Amino acid sequence: MPQADEIELPAHMQGGFALLAEALNRYPIPEAMLGGGTVLAALWDHRDSTDLDFALPRSVVESLPVGTPAKFAGFAERELGAKIRRVGEKLDEDAWLVAGDLPDGMPFSLHCLSFEEHTTGPPIRPTGTPSQSLNDIMRGKVAGRAVIAHLLTGTSHDTPPIRDVYDFAICAHVEPDALLRVLNCMSDEFRVMAAKAYLDAPPDLYKRDRKPIINPRFDIPMHGLPQTVGQAILEVNLHTIPDTRRIEYDDSPSPSAGS
Repeated sequence: MPQADEIELPAHMQGGFALLAEALNRYPIPEAMLGGGTVLAALWDHRDSTDLDFALPRSVVESLPVGTPAKFAGFAERELGAKIRRVGEKLDEDAWLVAGDLPDGMPFSLHCLSFEEHTTGPPIRPTGTPSQSLNDIMRGKVAGRAVIAHLLTGTSHDTPPIRDVYDFAICAHVEPDALLRVLNCMSDEFRVMAAKAYLDAPPDLYKRDRKPIINPRFDIPMHGLPQTVGQAILEVNLHTIPDTRRIEYDDSPSPSAGS
């Protein structure tokens, strides 16, 4: 897939994004990048995203004064009318974050990246705010949750959300080279840890997850997909990922990926 020069968010997200981007500049908190599934959804048009997830490089977080999350949370409440749900300060546990909802109900978060090194992707129109690179987004989805679970609880993993499972499967088809680079750069230890998170997930995770995939654009068999993804991670082999078909909603009333 050709690299985009700029990323344009869906119309329903542009207002909230501009509001947060301006707030981060005014506070100021430098080098914030928009990341996660919102960027993937804008690049691939494979599903809808409903939240704004901003990431900060660890070096930037380490340079900010102690108490910045709580102070920015207060700033967001006063200046944006945001409702703050969670504030965390423990950098050594990857729990440095601010999470809440904008006045229109759109969830947002600001957090520290799990990985020391990072790269940026195309800027977001019209503010020029950098996006997180595809490599870093997928690295976070594949290994980040395993790393965080290990640091927070001492366990090897937690259950990935169904959106991460779906994103991995779509990435295997639209950006396979990028996904293989991510897998090949992981240590054996963390690749096994990440694979186990998917292998141990319920086969019917798509029914159990309280945050389902919203308006999936690709039809793909969902039952057992976490195990298929886990095996692909473990073997560094994307050929086992099922084929997908772009859904034409005017003649496909009941896509299986959204069930």
